[in-house]
Amino acid sequence: TQERAKREAADTEVAARTRQGLLQVPDCAAFIPPASDQYAAWSELAERLTAQGDPAALNCLKRAYRERFGVEFGPPR
Repeated sequence: TQERAKREAADTEVAARTRQGLLQVPDCAAFIPPASDQYAAWSELAERLTAQGDPAALNCLKRAYRERFGVEFGPPR
């Protein structure tokens, strides 16, 4: 149908822009943050994601931290 063709064209455009580095769409819905409220658990995961070279997952971790604790990710003050 025509609606399906529009969706497929949009998906193709997003995929092309993502390959070119023009658009990043991290799937934070699939990201599982640490269950612990201890900063050390979050920091350890951030270090692992950085070492793995996964900036999208690191951004998801920071977003989840901000949503859970109401502050930006960083050492407690």
